[in-house]
Amino acid sequence: MEGFRRVAAHGINSGQYRSYLLRLWREAPGAPWRCQVQCVGTGQERRFAGLAELFEFLVADADGGSEGGGGSSETSDTA
Repeated sequence: MEGFRRVAAHGINSGQYRSYLLRLWREAPGAPWRCQVQCVGTGQERRFAGLAELFEFLVADADGGSEGGGGSSETSDTA
């Protein structure tokens, strides 16, 4: 695709790189957004009841709160 370039993650320390597949959905019009992230490298998934919880997770992960670069092995049941 024009305007996009491929970024190779080879050799990048997991403390310096994160890659997630993000899914957002609503169960009804006007309902809160539900969220799921899946670590591309490990396949681990987490679900969140809302955007605030998702953002908290991403900030904590970026700050090193979740070692191993890609989230926790647990899946939140809040969604």
